[in-house]
Amino acid sequence: MHTSSGIGDEVLPMGARRQAFRDRPSDVRLEELSLKSALAYRIVSVLRHRHLSQTEMGALLGIPQPKVSRLLSGRVDGFSVEKLIHFLLRLDRDIEISIRKAPRKTRSPRISVRSERRIDVIAA
Repeated sequence: MHTSSGIGDEVLPMGARRQAFRDRPSDVRLEELSLKSALAYRIVSVLRHRHLSQTEMGALLGIPQPKVSRLLSGRVDGFSVEKLIHFLLRLDRDIEISIRKAPRKTRSPRISVRSERRIDVIAA
């Protein structure tokens, strides 16, 4: 079965339309990437402060040097949130997760990452 996509005269099979929809970044996916980026920023800050080589960083985190390079360059797509949290624990960082009801009238629910000097609001 073919269905018009609504763009010009292009006709796409229904399965292709579903795949195109799945490939669009969702709000949840964007929030996850923002969260990963904020966690990676903290990890990289700690690692750079310690003045280690990438090989030494890898040994500390338990990953090979090429993955350290990816992390240092901000490419977080290969790391889960859980793995990034594990790295922070290996770097002697406390992690606190706080869940509370969002105020209805002032803002929508959000995710934030806090550290001693900085607060990142991930999704609002």
